[in-house]
Amino acid sequence: MYLNALNYIIIIVFGGFSVSDSKAFIVRLSGRVTGVGFRYYASLYASGLNGLKGYIRNLGHGRVEAFVQGPEDSVAMMLKWLHKGPPMAVVEKIEIEDAEPREDAAPFNIEL
Repeated sequence: MYLNALNYIIIIVFGGFSVSDSKAFIVRLSGRVTGVGFRYYASLYASGLNGLKGYIRNLGHGRVEAFVQGPEDSVAMMLKWLHKGPPMAVVEKIEIEDAEPREDAAPFNIEL
């Protein structure tokens, strides 16, 4: 009970959110998405979005995967950015599937 009350206070005071308030998606992209700084720019963009967590990584064969979790508005902005990517990228195909929010999700980062 005390921990729940403390979490509630933290959410109110600091504008945080709980996992139950999060939206989460797994995104797979293909096209010219490797060798163009896609992961770097995605991480940079994500760092400016409130509460965004997850990762982006290369899958090989010209594919990239991202796990995106956070407040609905931040997730929506990241998904919109992923559709286009950085200037040198060409996203030919994007697959988006719902995912369960993760308690242990780290701030958005590049996975190697």
